[in-house]
Amino acid sequence: MDEPEKQINAGHKYKTYTSLRDKNIPTPKTILLEDTLPSEEQLNAAFGAFPIVIKRTIGSRGSSVKVCQDYDEIKQCVQEFRNDNSKIQLIAQEFIETATGSDHSCKDFRVTIAGGKVLSVILRKANGQDIIAYDTGTDPIDLEILRGEQTENTGVSSETLRKICDLALSAHKAMGLDISGVDVLVKPDGTVLVCEV
Repeated sequence: MDEPEKQINAGHKYKTYTSLRDKNIPTPKTILLEDTLPSEEQLNAAFGAFPIVIKRTIGSRGSSVKVCQDYDEIKQCVQEFRNDNSKIQLIAQEFIETATGSDHSCKDFRVTIAGGKVLSVILRKANGQDIIAYDTGTDPIDLEILRGEQTENTGVSSETLRKICDLALSAHKAMGLDISGVDVLVKPDGTVLVCEV
């Protein structure tokens, strides 16, 4: 098992962001929301435009995550998330559209890693998920790409799969973990980002 501090850091979205940023691993723009909410102008300067995602720094499976369309919605969301505990830390994060099926949205992947080796790559979609590659047991990124009925139209080339795995392994190493699930986004232009570890 990993040392407790490494697990805590990986479970804390802002600590994960700073660890990845410090290792030059691409990740969505993120700021920690202090006790005083930044002004609308400050948020626009940081992110360029709405929508902006507000998240608790600790959470999983989409709990305590909200996409806010304007500043009033952000104020309401922050109040709602902190209503039961004012000590809860929140982050604001760049919105990246995923899983809509349009050509303008990103693809969302979960890469499972253990012992420095990629075990599987899963394409996550709004209507479920497809396992698109799995470990064949030789080198850290020796994957068999599945060609089943459900996965043949994923649009994932072997080159893109390699980029996803390389970035996920870099994030995994940056966090100092033995076992991890790394969420990787692939933009329509081929850019890859780590969303969470």
